[in-house]
Order: sequence, then C-alpha cells, then structure tokens
Amino acid sequence: MNKVLIYSEDISFLKEINTYINGNGNLKAQICTSLSALKQNIEKTNYILVIIDINDSIGTLDYKYFSNLQINNIVLLYKTLDSINEKVIESSNFILKERNIENVKSLLSYDSSDGNESFLVTYTKKKILNEIKELKFEVTNIGVQYLIDCVLLIKSNDALYNLEKDIYPIVAKKYNVSANKVKWNIYSCINNMSRNNTLEKINRYFGFSYNRSPTPKILIFTIVNKI
Repeated sequence: MNKVLIYSEDISFLKEINTYINGNGNLKAQICTSLSALKQNIEKTNYILVIIDINDSIGTLDYKYFSNLQINNIVLLYKTLDSINEKVIESSNFILKERNIENVKSLLSYDSSDGNESFLVTYTKKKILNEIKELKFEVTNIGVQYLIDCVLLIKSNDALYNLEKDIYPIVAKKYNVSANKVKWNIYSCINNMSRNNTLEKINRYFGFSYNRSPTPKILIFTIVNKI
C-alpha cells in the first residue's frame, strides 16, 4: 500500500483529495491539520508523496525545514497567489509545485489525460525495476518489459488478476504482438534470471523452498505484493 501524507487547514480540500485517494485501492492517505502533526508523521513513516497545502499557513510554514527533509517527493500546493511571496516558493527546494488540485489528483492516478506518465506510474515502475534488478534479470530482454507491464496492470487495477485471460492480451495489444508471445518471452526471461541466481537466493526472495524456476504467476504476484 502506497502512503500519501497531506497537510491542509482547508477541510473541503481535505475531503476532496481524500475521497479521490480512497478511490484508488493502492493508495492510503494520512491527513494532518496542524504543522506539528505533519512534522511528527513525516519523520516516522515512509510516504511516496507529501502534499502541503500552504494557502492558510503561509505565515507559519517553515520552508527550510521541509526543503531539507530526506523525502524524494514533496508537492507544494498553492491554489492562489494572494498574499504569497512567489519568490520564496520558487527558491524553496520542493520537487513539485502545483496551483491546481486537479493537477495533484493527476499525480496520483495511473491514467494520464495528456499521454504522459503520471507520477504514480513512474514511481511504481521504479519500484518494479528495483525488484527486477535485485533478481538479476537481463533488463534489455523484451520479456522484462512485458513483465513490468504485467505487474503495473495488476497494481493499477484490482479487477485484473488472470494472466492468460486479462493481463497478457492487454500487454500484447500495447506492443502489437500475440498474447502467446508475451507469455513465452516472460518465461524466457525468468529462466535466464534463474540461471543468474543461486537457488538459495531465489528461495529467500520468494519466502519458501523452490527447486525450479518460478512461474510467471508466482513471480508477478510476488513483485506486486512487495512493492
């Protein structure tokens, strides 16, 4: 479960963004309505994204504190420019700056209206790739790309779980190949992975004794559960 931390004093904003996040089964929101609560939470939990709505707190927000945090993704949301010193905002080391709540929502969606990858898709792909690298897959193998897409599809839609009926055909359509080709390319890259690892490491990764190459189903759903 990916966790998002949100700070705002605007109750209507919190309700709107929380409702949107709750509609995504892979996201969970932690809401803070005071800076002290935000600081307490931000220092003890790993969040994929921290959203700070500064409209009502511009006078008390400690920019330096938040800019120096070891967090990869902080969204600074300022919906209006009234009484806000834009120079202060621009000079602060925030990764993302947004003025529109709809833009923030798009960061947290697997679907992008402009054809570009959303933040959540990019973030999830990085996590998948980390797992693949840990298992010493040959990342240039087309089967690895198919594998990444299979994991991403399942992660983005809980209703998709059958590889043969649901997942492979969607991936195949994306690359204009047959579902059978997707399947056997994934098998091929898994066999190569097994040769690149010791049986002990494979068993440790999957959490049980396994005396042969893992099936695509076992591999894909293991990665889904790990990221």
